[in-house]
Amino acid sequence: MMNDKKLFVAAEIEAIWPQDFPAGRILDEENRHLTLAFLGSTSLSPVLEKIKTISLPSSIGPAGYCTRWSFLPSDHEPRIVAADIEPPNFMQADQKLIAHALHVQETRQFFPHITVSRGAIDVEAWKKFSCQIPFYVKAIALWESLGNSHYQSLWRHSFIPPFEEIEHTADIAFLIRGNNFYELYLHAQLALAFKFPPLVHYFSGEKKFPSLDTVIAALNELIARTDLAIGVPFKAVSYHDEMIYHANHLEWKMIVDV
Repeated sequence: MMNDKKLFVAAEIEAIWPQDFPAGRILDEENRHLTLAFLGSTSLSPVLEKIKTISLPSSIGPAGYCTRWSFLPSDHEPRIVAADIEPPNFMQADQKLIAHALHVQETRQFFPHITVSRGAIDVEAWKKFSCQIPFYVKAIALWESLGNSHYQSLWRHSFIPPFEEIEHTADIAFLIRGNNFYELYLHAQLALAFKFPPLVHYFSGEKKFPSLDTVIAALNELIARTDLAIGVPFKAVSYHDEMIYHANHLEWKMIVDV
């Protein structure tokens, strides 16, 4: 149809990106996203009607990090450089919900990644280029592809940021948000990595945190471990327990000694 648009649903990303990428057709920051569902060439109106009825989460934006590049397709000469996302099951539940609601026929397993470059690439140069990208999802959006790796957002579902920096005398401070103590830990790690991206290579896996003190202890262990390996610009996270219990999430004021 003449009025059809090339549509897809994707997560909008806020990230700390590397600078001076290897040569290639690098996507502008605003066009780097996490695709959740391809809709193809279709009419906009029925898609908008359907997507507005999906019960998407309305609280804290999912957060993750990237530590390696993928080169796609993997079965012949690659033309895409993408940053692989950790944890591996990132946004799987949201992706399945959206694909089902929009009647998307999935032909392959969901592979969460963020495309950074398209076209001819020097794979060996990219393999030597460090991938250390902390990020969080600002919104889920319906996008139209305009061609040449340019896109336009047609509808958005926004999230509360998992962390944000706030002013504090002498030290660094963040508001850290999460649904439980583990999410506070993950989002605090990422807040620190927004200040010092190499930290993502030293993140520890999922743990159980029965209290805020155990979260702070684990963050200080991360800082000490990373400082021993490469040095860090932080001294420690203060044992500061200013916590707000919102209806749907926790909010902690994290103070970092520098």
